[in-house]
Amino acid sequence: AKYGSPSVSAFEVSDEERQRTYEACWEMGGQAMLFAYNDLLKCADANETAARFVRQRIREKLVEPAVADLLVPTDHPIGAKRLCLDTDYYETYNRDNV
Repeated sequence: AKYGSPSVSAFEVSDEERQRTYEACWEMGGQAMLFAYNDLLKCADANETAARFVRQRIREKLVEPAVADLLVPTDHPIGAKRLCLDTDYYETYNRDNV
């Protein structure tokens, strides 16, 4: 398997360690984020820790806050719908012709 099976909960680590793990998963790309912790797809509170991270990273890529408000996932848990994994997907929304 490309991603290993996680063995700990998102709440079994410190906030700092969780942030480092999410950073590493973000850099790895693909669906790595969903395999960061063993409870992300089973516990809404754990999923929310990943969702907050992803929302922040998406907002960092977008120039216009109003556009970011439209694009960040807020109505479903991370992983419940297909993730936008394409290269420069969010940056495309910063273009004048979009």
